[in-house]
Amino acid sequence: MKTLISMVFVGDVTKIAAYKLSPDKLILFSSHEHKHSDTAEKGIADIKKAFSGLPVAVEVKYTGMYKIDEIASDVIKCIDAEHALGNEVMLHISEGRKTHFLGMLLAAYARKEMVSGVFYMVEETNKVLTLPLLSLMPSSAKVLILKEIGKGNTNAISIAKKLKKTKGIVYIQIKELRSDGFIKKEDLELTEAGRVSVK
Repeated sequence: MKTLISMVFVGDVTKIAAYKLSPDKLILFSSHEHKHSDTAEKGIADIKKAFSGLPVAVEVKYTGMYKIDEIASDVIKCIDAEHALGNEVMLHISEGRKTHFLGMLLAAYARKEMVSGVFYMVEETNKVLTLPLLSLMPSSAKVLILKEIGKGNTNAISIAKKLKKTKGIVYIQIKELRSDGFIKKEDLELTEAGRVSVK
């Protein structure tokens, strides 16, 4: 069974993507802020109507609009659930805000082994672009450091003791995590990408 997860606002591009990618299940994400928007609700209703006579299950979920880590986390939960059901998971990222695009892309990177493809529709030509699934997530050793920082442990020496690593290794890995954008430059605090990587 194929599941297509898509951000939706107007719905026109999502409909075309769904017709072209032929999923058995379509999971539409809209933002909480658009929950009562005439445009978003009409877009969702139009998609449900378009697929009502076809063997395609349509579900609607809501996420944030500007918090990239919240968007990524909600999409990751969805990917995990669909993968656990044995479904092939695809993501469509043409609609919604740029923050939705980024959040969904980060979710795909975080669950790269569970996602068969990320697709973008070129509106002018209705051509489907397949985006690369890059490996941008930190190593498992660095994720342990991020988890400690996420728990509030902001002392490198304490982190080294807790993880049974040398101080030098922890300092180097923290420097690399900062350079890669997982930890803020000014203090030992996770960025949005850092919070996504520990999900």
